[in-house]
Amino acid sequence: MDTKQLKEFKGLGKYHNLRDNMTGLELILTDLQEEASKEFMITKKAQGFNEVSECVDQSVEITKEAKEALEKKGISVVKPENRLK
Repeated sequence: MDTKQLKEFKGLGKYHNLRDNMTGLELILTDLQEEASKEFMITKKAQGFNEVSECVDQSVEITKEAKEALEKKGISVVKPENRLK
């Protein structure tokens, strides 16, 4: 699901902040991907678009695996509500 689709799923308008309307698990997986990307870039001393893109792709794979593992155990990660509701 891309950003636009996720906002529609959550019933958010164009100017609503998606991160403010995520569940705890959505936030954790987003943070996992961001931190993993950063660590891959630091470890590999990534320079330029192609190297950085490879690091991001690796972090996406890890995050996707974590999300799928949760969903296999019956835990829905993406929900229409947010952590405040």
